[in-house]
Amino acid sequence: MAARVPRKHGVPHESGDSRRKGAGRRQGSPRVRIAERLAANQHGVVARRQLLATGESTEAIDHRLRDGRWQSVHRGVYAPGHQQLTQRGYWLAAVLAVGPDSVLSLRDAGALRGVRSSPRSRIDVTSPRRARSRRGIEVHQGRLHPDDITVIDGIPVTSWARTMLDLAEVLRPDDLQRVWEQSERMELIHTGALNAVVQRNPGRHGLRHLLPLLDLNVEVEARTKSPLEGRFRDLLRREGLPLPAPNVVVEGFEVDGHWPGTKMIVEIDSWTFHRSRRSFQEDRRRTLTLQVAGYEVLRITDELMKTPELIVSAIVSGLPDAK
Repeated sequence: MAARVPRKHGVPHESGDSRRKGAGRRQGSPRVRIAERLAANQHGVVARRQLLATGESTEAIDHRLRDGRWQSVHRGVYAPGHQQLTQRGYWLAAVLAVGPDSVLSLRDAGALRGVRSSPRSRIDVTSPRRARSRRGIEVHQGRLHPDDITVIDGIPVTSWARTMLDLAEVLRPDDLQRVWEQSERMELIHTGALNAVVQRNPGRHGLRHLLPLLDLNVEVEARTKSPLEGRFRDLLRREGLPLPAPNVVVEGFEVDGHWPGTKMIVEIDSWTFHRSRRSFQEDRRRTLTLQVAGYEVLRITDELMKTPELIVSAIVSGLPDAK
């Protein structure tokens, strides 16, 4: 078996002798040009089965591997030519190596979307067929619903909702929370699709970590009271800060937001919801009561939103683990 190309160093360049030997044949072979065009549209990689489907012979494929014109990335997956493969090239090569109907999944599906980088050297691929893991690839067997599969930049990959369910089983809860918040910032969250995935996969142990996030997201969307509160939450998302739980009871008072496990509270002073003198006085009494109980109350106004850096500094200082 040909040696696997190192994942981080791309496809090695062939020697000058092999380039000279293959130059004439490459220029006069239509099938070679077809293979190289196919690879160019697939991040520089092509599967043996794809080459055979074009009418290429096994003898010709093996000959090009022997003389160094093509390099083996995985068994049955090659890199025609000598360009450096990108990360997307390695991802697609892994999917092609596992076989038809396979998709990029779990950590690497999250990395492809940009919601979380994957420090692992092995690439996660899910296949409906029994397939053994191999060097550089970790295969997960599972039959996916058609709605659980999509294509990003030519790479078959699990849907965002299915990726979240899978990640809930391999990430720590705090890491999963960060993936959720990054998905919010990138506007990837689709609660309807996620609910459908949950309904199709009862009993998955990752649900105990995923369902609280889903409930919080629905609650936030349903209970955000004012445009000012929406702008405030958008600011937190942009800055990568945790969102407070909305409209919870603290010390007998319902507050606009509270970061669980902390002594920090936020109140949104929107004129629409605090226009009466009685409301104004009640807010001050509530703030004083909370301060006596040891809570720090951050009051957000339209005017204060004009200096977002000041708000961010106040939250970071009040939440030591925020960044």
